[in-house]
Amino acid sequence: MKINLKCETNFSELKNIEKEVFKINSKSVLFIVDMNNGFVKEGALSSERVKNIIPNVVKTVECFEILKAPIIAFTDWHKKDSVEFEFYPKHCLQGSIEAELIDELKVFGDKIKLIKKSTTNAFLEIETEKVINELITEGYENLVIIGCVTDICVKQFAITLRNYLNKINSNIKVIVPINSIETFDTPWHNGDSMNLYALYDMLLNGIK
Repeated sequence: MKINLKCETNFSELKNIEKEVFKINSKSVLFIVDMNNGFVKEGALSSERVKNIIPNVVKTVECFEILKAPIIAFTDWHKKDSVEFEFYPKHCLQGSIEAELIDELKVFGDKIKLIKKSTTNAFLEIETEKVINELITEGYENLVIIGCVTDICVKQFAITLRNYLNKINSNIKVIVPINSIETFDTPWHNGDSMNLYALYDMLLNGIK
């Protein structure tokens, strides 16, 4: 992920998963947000910046696979008349190539549990909350979030998850590795700035 070096020192508390990998144990869970074709390789919302984090994402997944820890992936899955298309270009229609996970993740097969989402916030899916409650009951300690995009889907899920854990008075950690998340860049959406704002917002909200 790209961060303006002038500002990077503001985020010394944000951990890179490679420095934490030995602390990630079998009681850790990996959530992958929107690493599908529509955000990574093709379509109106695809981004070269996001494409560049594929190696880090795959490496992270491999770490969790070795530990036989749960891996859950979210993918956008929209109806043709989705109201979200009033705010964003059409993307990730149900049954389309865009809505499928990238090939680099498909190779992990059923080791990745897929949850389809119809909004930018994956926590709002009934299946997501059910899975999270099961993980809490089973005693998982670290919830790690990777993927895209930093300032929308990643941030919304991370902060909602943290707030939910706060509500039930749980000290389970929510961790967002900065080398495995990214956002897009356009004239109206400066990728470096949006990464910075989103990371700071997550830091203030208790995300590690």
